[in-house]
Amino acid sequence: MTVRSWHTLARHVAILTAGKQSVALQRFRSPHSSPFDISTSEDRKSNIQKKIEADFNRLLNQVVVRDIPFLGACSGNGLLGNYLGNSISTKYGGAVSCVTLDLTEAGKQDKLLTGFPEQIDVLLGHNEAVDTTPDGAALLMTGSDCPVQMFRVGENVYATQFHPKATPRNSCCVSKPTGITAISNRMKRMS
Repeated sequence: MTVRSWHTLARHVAILTAGKQSVALQRFRSPHSSPFDISTSEDRKSNIQKKIEADFNRLLNQVVVRDIPFLGACSGNGLLGNYLGNSISTKYGGAVSCVTLDLTEAGKQDKLLTGFPEQIDVLLGHNEAVDTTPDGAALLMTGSDCPVQMFRVGENVYATQFHPKATPRNSCCVSKPTGITAISNRMKRMS
């Protein structure tokens, strides 16, 4: 599906049915978006969303405390950031697009990103994001429209706002993949 057809679909979608629950979508960026936003106020969250978030918090409690190799992509970035006590909002939300990100100094030194170029093109598309780097986390990649693109907690717990498996062949990015799929492959070797 192309970006244009995602936007056409977004104009026509008013309600997404999830099980027996109908969830009104304020913004719908792609057919792969979640109907749940972490930044939604607690009084507006459905019971199923509250359960899903509680389940993720239990999982992340084990992952972070035990420093289990983990890669949370897209909503995983928000879920991990939220677990760590950070603000998640729509301030840095963005339409589906290909953007260029920059490795930070910490990113250049990170074992997972060794050998990556200083800039890479990635596929983005999200309603909300982590507003700031979580306390105690290392900011590894940043972007001009959404500053917290990748961070690490401990030695093995990673989160990306972008989609690491997307490549120019299966996304709107037109440049060379520059090793993005290597993130997933390196995470597999760490576990």
